[in-house]
Amino acid sequence: MHKQLAFSFVVASSLLAIDTPSQYPSYGKGPRTIPSVETKVPVEVNGKVEFESIPAGEPFLTGPLLCPSGHTVPYGQINLEPYIFINNAVGFYNNHWHIQRFSSPQESVNLQYFVQCGISDFMDLTFLPQVFYNYTGSRDNWRYGDFYMATGFQLYSSRFDSWLPTTRISFGELFPTGEYDLLDFSQLGTDVGGGGSFVTSGRIVMSDMWYFGRHHFLSLRWSNTFAFCTSVSVNGVNAYGGDPTTKGTVKPGWIFNSIIGSEFTLTKHVALALDINFLYAAETKFSGKTLAFVGKNAPTYLLSFAPAIEYNFNVNMGIIGGIWLSAFGLEAPDFCNGVIAFNWYFP
Repeated sequence: MHKQLAFSFVVASSLLAIDTPSQYPSYGKGPRTIPSVETKVPVEVNGKVEFESIPAGEPFLTGPLLCPSGHTVPYGQINLEPYIFINNAVGFYNNHWHIQRFSSPQESVNLQYFVQCGISDFMDLTFLPQVFYNYTGSRDNWRYGDFYMATGFQLYSSRFDSWLPTTRISFGELFPTGEYDLLDFSQLGTDVGGGGSFVTSGRIVMSDMWYFGRHHFLSLRWSNTFAFCTSVSVNGVNAYGGDPTTKGTVKPGWIFNSIIGSEFTLTKHVALALDINFLYAAETKFSGKTLAFVGKNAPTYLLSFAPAIEYNFNVNMGIIGGIWLSAFGLEAPDFCNGVIAFNWYFP
């Protein structure tokens, strides 16, 4: 059962951070104006305050791996970002916070193609199709994943000298386009594509930036998401467990996800990034008939980290790569994932 739930978790990785790939920079493009070379910023040097010019066009940032931006994309602009998640679940945190190792890893390659387009100066649309290549042992399958759409609204756009953070809210829907039941038990969970549930989410993101002289900027983001899932009719082996005789209804629990994302520019083109990701998911309940267990009796708690490095060719284009790994949890997978994304903002 733990292996089945772990694989379902890996396949539904986009649920951890719904609207995840919105790597629209928190500063540098869009409504928040880049200071010119004449802009002076106070910097403390040897106990004295001196004024230093901000280099034109600074900074170049893709955004961290997981935390979305506090900015919407302005009217007429498009942000594209293809993602590759190389997912590797090696065990499962049980209800005593201990890791149970799998005899063989549950592995998946998740290809996401993120599209965000501005339809007004304060509103944008997000589309996220995805596919999976799932494999474990000698079993492997290609599957189309659940499809995500969202609408974002700019509540406040901060200025460089303002203490108020830039703030964005969004409302999204995950559509159950991936395969989730009537699965083949012999495929060891590799034929899972989604969760079978409509997932309605609301999110608020705040972001801000600080200047430390020369090419050094610190960008911080804080994202909080609530998501609610509809009930799912399941038959046979499914994404939540079960066996060929299973027939009933699964009610996935509500989800809360909080991410703190940060970036620090080392040079004009190179930056370091780090996401701290907390996930809570309530119990998943099942009603019906089954011989094998379906759902989970305890809530999920999971803390994970995603350090990364990014290289930005210019203000509109960059690449970021890193790892996303679990730290500790309860009723959650123990994983170490590789992640890479290419960000292109135009025109």
